[in-house]
Amino acid sequence: MRFIFFTMVPFIKNKDVPVCKDCKFYKYSNFYDDYEGAKCGFFREKDIYNGEIFDKDLRAARMICGLNATYYIPK
Repeated sequence: MRFIFFTMVPFIKNKDVPVCKDCKFYKYSNFYDDYEGAKCGFFREKDIYNGEIFDKDLRAARMICGLNATYYIPK
C-alpha cells in the first residue's frame, strides 16, 4: 500500500512574504480597534477639494506595494 507523504506536511501560502504590521509605515487604528481600519503612511493622497492629505487604507496600499512588499521597511 502506498502512502502519500506530502499530505501530512502542512502547506502555508505566502509564508515568506513581509507582513504590513511589521512595517515602519503601518498605522494602527484605535477607532476600529482592529486591523481593518489600519492605514499605510507611505501611500498618501491629497483631497482635491479641501487639500487635506490622508493615508490610504492598508488593503489598497498593499495592492500598490505588491505581494513582495516593494516599499517595506522593518520597524
